[in-house]
Order: sequence, then C-alpha cells, then structure tokens
Amino acid sequence: MDNPLYYLEAYIHSSTKKREIMDEETARLVVLYCNRFFSDVNVATLNSVQLRLEIRAWLHNYKCDKTGNTLATSSKKTIAGLIGRFSKDCGLLTKEDLYELLSYFRPEESNWSEKTLSVTDEMRLINLLSVSSKQSFTKSRNLLSVMLMIITGMRVSQITLLKNDDVQVTDDTIVIFPTLQKRAGESKSRKEFSLDSAVGGYNFNSALTAYQYHSKIASYSNYYFHNRTGGQLSTAYFRGFFGKLGERLNISVSPHSCRHTAGTRISIECGITQAAIVLDHSDIRTTQRYVSKTQQDTAKIINKSLQKQENN
Repeated sequence: MDNPLYYLEAYIHSSTKKREIMDEETARLVVLYCNRFFSDVNVATLNSVQLRLEIRAWLHNYKCDKTGNTLATSSKKTIAGLIGRFSKDCGLLTKEDLYELLSYFRPEESNWSEKTLSVTDEMRLINLLSVSSKQSFTKSRNLLSVMLMIITGMRVSQITLLKNDDVQVTDDTIVIFPTLQKRAGESKSRKEFSLDSAVGGYNFNSALTAYQYHSKIASYSNYYFHNRTGGQLSTAYFRGFFGKLGERLNISVSPHSCRHTAGTRISIECGITQAAIVLDHSDIRTTQRYVSKTQQDTAKIINKSLQKQENN
C-alpha cells in the first residue's frame, strides 16, 4: 500500500463510535510516534503478524529522548496502542494481532503487587508535581488528579469522566462520586475523605485550592479535570504523562500503580475487605492482586483456613 503516513492527518480528525474527534494531546502523540515508527520501518511488504513483531521489536529498542534509557512497560503499551490502532485503521494490522500486541506489554499478574509505590517514590513523585503547581493550571491539575488516584484508588478512566457535579466540597471534607464503569451514565460509587489528608508530605487542600483558582481562569468545562480549552482529557494523555514522570524519576509509575498504592495502604490500615469496597471490587480475589505481597499472602492464608473449615 501507499505510505501509511499519508492517512495520518485524516485518521486523527476522524470520528468513531467512542469519540467525536481525537483530543489534542492524543493526536500529538499519535503523530509523533507513528511518524517515528513508519520512518524507521518499511512496512510495504509486511503482513499483519510481521508488522506486530516489528512494532514490538521497535519498542524494545526505543530509547527515551532525554535519558537514553529504554521505556517502562506501561509506556511501551501506550505507544504500541497508538501505533497499533492507527495500523489497524489503515488495514495493516488485524484486530487479533492488535490484541496480541497489547497483551505482550501487559505486566505479569505475579508482578502486580510490585507496582505499589514506596513511601520514598511517592514523596519524590509528589515533590516533582508540586513544583510551581500554584502558578500553573496544568501543573495544579496534574498534581490534584494524581493525589486523588493515590488517596482513593480511582481508575484513570474515572478521573477523565469526572464531572463538576460529581465533586462536593465542604469546610473540611471532599466527597467524590466517580462512575463505576468506563462509560458515562453508569451507576456511581462514593469516595469521601478529609481535606487535611496528605500525600507524599503535600497537603491535599493546598492542591485543591490551587486547582480551583486556576480552573476558574481557564475555559469553562463540565468536566472537573479538563484542558485549557475546556475539553475532556483522555486516558492516553495520563498514560503518556506518567511515562514522562517515570523517565524523569527513573521509576516505574503509572495510573495503575497509584491504584495499587491506595489498595495496599487501605488493606494494611483497614483490612482487605475495606480495600475492596474503596476500589469498587465485587470480588475480593481481585483486590488480592492490588495489595503488597505480605498482605496478599495473609489473604491467601485466611481464605485457605476458611476452605478447610467448610470441608470439615
């Protein structure tokens, strides 16, 4: 076929069942990484399987611009999705091979508990985000959204779908009603905590006050977290953003590691059942994947003892 890059402009402006048009940040990332990949790799004679393997190999050898290090697995998966979905839209990659490509970069379940941020890494992350956050709309937004993920364990899709009406602030408490499902309009859960809460040594109320100030200056939006023009943020934006944070801090960090951190903390302090409630898990076995290894082993011991009791 012709050079796939000829179709790139039309692709980023096309509408789908899920969106009217691609947001600016996602479009920028699609253009950036598709241009790099298709400039490095000649795909003219490749079939779907060969293209999948080429994308995988290219990402394995890809180096970060600033540090020269290889990408974190979460960043590789994000970029694989950007290139893979464009390739699928062009007819170069089948739906099955796109799934195989993304599955390859999915972390092993046995390593999930290792995603929990250490106290030191959590502090380094928040310190980096808090720099100039009081003077910048984007930095105040990113700081507050990350703090919410670490405190409540909210999924990144819940963060992007959060509306202004979903957030209620009183003198000393904040109550959040995120959607339970990825699509808007589904039932909601309830997250409530004190404004005096701190993450990485930084006060939540200070981060909230800064964002409330800057969001009033930016264009109005129904979305609680939005871009400067009032548009909805995408999950791809956050994954790319976390990829950059990981490169700067030289750690593995993603929206899901914030969720793991919340699950581990709540499990240690309040028990795994309470962690399951906060994380909106209907099955406690799912929560066991989110907690630290010590807590996970404890849960297995308790479950095993209960099974023996039932057998007796």
